Amino acid sequence: MIRIAAMVATLSLSSCAFSSPNPANLGPVQADSLIQAQKGTKSTFHLIDIRTPDEYGVGHLKGAVLLDFYAQDFKTKLASLPREEKILIYCRSGHRSGLALQTMKEMGFLDVHDIAGGINAWRSLGLPLEP
Repeated sequence: MIRIAAMVATLSLSSCAFSSPNPANLGPVQADSLIQAQKGTKSTFHLIDIRTPDEYGVGHLKGAVLLDFYAQDFKTKLASLPREEKILIYCRSGHRSGLALQTMKEMGFLDVHDIAGGINAWRSLGLPLEP
C-alpha cells in the first residue's frame, strides 16, 4: 500500500511539472479572450505581430501592429513600447515570440505575453484573421 501511495505521489508531482506552462504564454483561445476583453475598455493594450512583412501580408490578427523580428531596429522599436502596459506578441510558430518575450522581460516589461504556437496554432483553431 505504501508503495502504491509513493508511486501516485511521484506521478502527481511529475505531471504538475509538465502541466504548468510559462504563465506568459497564452493559448490561442486565451489570447482571443484577452483581445476580446480589451475591446471597448479604456485600458491600453498592444497587439504586436513580430513576423516579416510578407508573413503579415498573408494574414494577421485584427489590430496587430507589425514589428519585424528580423529588422535591424527591432530592439529599438521594442524599447519604445510602454513597459507597464499589457502587450501580446505573436509570430508564426511561437519561436520568435518566445525569444522576444524573454528579451522584453530582460528590458523590464511588466505585462507581456505571447501566443503559444503562434499564428499557426491560432489558424488551426479557425480563429479570425485579417487579410
